[in-house]
Amino acid sequence: KDAPYEVLPHDGCAFGGYVQGYDLRRAIGDPAATAQLRRDMSRHRLLVFRGQTELSGADHVALSEQLGSLDHGLHRPHPRADDPRLLRVSNDEQEGFVMVGTSGWHVDGVMLRAPFATQTMHFLSSIEGGDTLFLGLGEFLRALPAGLRERCRRLWFVSGVGRDLMAGEGQLSLLPLVHRHPVTGEESMCFHLGQGYCLGWIQEEEQAAADPFGGLLRGLLGAPG
Repeated sequence: KDAPYEVLPHDGCAFGGYVQGYDLRRAIGDPAATAQLRRDMSRHRLLVFRGQTELSGADHVALSEQLGSLDHGLHRPHPRADDPRLLRVSNDEQEGFVMVGTSGWHVDGVMLRAPFATQTMHFLSSIEGGDTLFLGLGEFLRALPAGLRERCRRLWFVSGVGRDLMAGEGQLSLLPLVHRHPVTGEESMCFHLGQGYCLGWIQEEEQAAADPFGGLLRGLLGAPG
């Protein structure tokens, strides 16, 4: 059976693709379309479906539920959100939460023991200079010097979410910095460089201190310290 849409490459980009002329609402309740979305997300890693002007908050939730669980409790709802499970962000606090996702390079959901398998975002409007940047972590890992790359493979990222982790209120997460994608088998990375999200690093060698690594990685990525 033919795919319901065609993924076109982004010129000059190492990964990702875009789709033009496909209404994502058609995929809601369609197992075949959902399976195609999963395959294309694993293959391309980043999919941009252009022109989704009619997609409602309820549609966004329904589509996301087909791709995974929304039961993570990581954020509180904004009054303007169509559904409490949607994180509404903006540069206007009357429209959404401000300064979200600006603390450093990160993978969403790393505070959980099982990070997000899929992240869905609906960009209702945009402003000049408000670009969302994406980094191919497999490419980044392969570009590192061999010694640092091997060190990355021995590091574990420590994070968590909750009111008082030291008192046991919440959950800690311990994730390998380098892991293999469960579908493609390709190496990737999992971390968050934002202040307050990285609680520490654990290295698989008894005497090696992993403390300097966060600053080194931030410097390589060009993110603020």
